[in-house]
Amino acid sequence: MGWFVCVMICLGFDYKVVRIVYDRLYGLSVGVEVFVNGVMHWLAHRRKGSFGNSIMGFDMKDEIFIEIFLPEALVDERAANLCLMKHGGCLAVMKYNGYENNYSLWVMKEYRNVESWKRLYNIGLVEGMENVIGFSNNGHLFVTMFVDEMFVSDPASGVLVSFDLESRKIKDLEIFGKLGSIYVENFVESLVLLEG
Repeated sequence: MGWFVCVMICLGFDYKVVRIVYDRLYGLSVGVEVFVNGVMHWLAHRRKGSFGNSIMGFDMKDEIFIEIFLPEALVDERAANLCLMKHGGCLAVMKYNGYENNYSLWVMKEYRNVESWKRLYNIGLVEGMENVIGFSNNGHLFVTMFVDEMFVSDPASGVLVSFDLESRKIKDLEIFGKLGSIYVENFVESLVLLEG
């Protein structure tokens, strides 16, 4: 039927374990990766009641699950075309527009206020770009690109690049891997004293 993912998070000296179920029947992948306002967020697809995409969250402090609704334009979108990320400290969803070969970025300006979703801009891809996977602190995009088959033996290989939206310049970060296996994550530095 499905499998589950367990995530353990340390908050100070308090540990939380969250179990998230993957539904193999609908082929939806689970990505728990975005932390905003002390809440862990991931994209979800509802099958009971009203159908559609939404964002689920687990509030670490109160230990409760919450649901955050997406803008109408994203609710019925194919789940594989959506990517949850953080942009400027806010929840954001990147939507891939296959026919136009570009991405649109939607940002929730006010946390948990559905009316505050705004489409900021469309991002036209440069030839060879495969997938937008996140933002750097300076606002550049992290994008995977195909690698010329002359230089690698696996045609599914890619490289992680930084893409400046203003100048449209690409900087090769020299991180290689299979195209579907390159990810970036936001993190917050902390010093936690370990007992031992």
